Amino acid sequence: MDQLFSNKDIWSGGSFQLFMKLTDASDASARALLTALWSAPCLEGCYLWGRIEPDAQPRVPPSELILEDGAVGIATFPNGLRCACGNYDIRFEDDGGRWIEFYVPHGALGTIYPVGGYPFARLKFFARRKPAPVPDVDRSWLEIIKRWWRGDMDAERAYYMRDHVFSAHSGPPRRILMGVVDEPPEQKVWLSATHEWFRAIAEHVYATVPFAIAVIGFEALFLEMAEEVQRGIPEERWDGVLLPVDGGLAWYPPTTSAAQYTAG
Repeated sequence: MDQLFSNKDIWSGGSFQLFMKLTDASDASARALLTALWSAPCLEGCYLWGRIEPDAQPRVPPSELILEDGAVGIATFPNGLRCACGNYDIRFEDDGGRWIEFYVPHGALGTIYPVGGYPFARLKFFARRKPAPVPDVDRSWLEIIKRWWRGDMDAERAYYMRDHVFSAHSGPPRRILMGVVDEPPEQKVWLSATHEWFRAIAEHVYATVPFAIAVIGFEALFLEMAEEVQRGIPEERWDGVLLPVDGGLAWYPPTTSAAQYTAG
């Protein structure tokens, strides 16, 4: 039997999230939005305990939830695979308003797509022991870095150049390692599919219970995004944004699929 809830690893590693800001902060509005959320065809809920398998506990309708405690459920993705998901009710005393967070834990999403170590990128290292002669050996290492960063020099040539600079000042050539970010080719595919899946849920909710703004992303910076869009949609963004326009929703997808952090 699949361990949808009881495997502790599925709740680890952060979450991919959909944040929806309520148009008013009342409990009635929160319950209405939660009812619309859990009525999505790809979701099954609600359950109260995230460590007990769903078939071993009763389902609870959103109207009976203790809002502060949140709830968990089962998400079905387009490929037919299922995993854990959940929601939280988030309230701010200041003008941050009230939000409903719907999330899929990173560990759970990893049973659906090859998420790897996202949002951390790997560094792919190259090594050279006996560099071939190249011109311009008198250039400083800083200049080499600048040329490589601008794209004027490929990584392999930069490694040769670095060996020459160091060997000219410190004796025989040594083994030098240098890294470039290694982004798996499938990363863009599963990220796009995940954003579209969350987007479809948001549109399902909005058709019944309109919200002020929605933000979709991994550990999404929803408050920052809500503030930024008042000045205009950011040109570079890891998170997707949904804004009400003419009775519908305008979708501003992420502009990059690159990992947000780098780890060696």
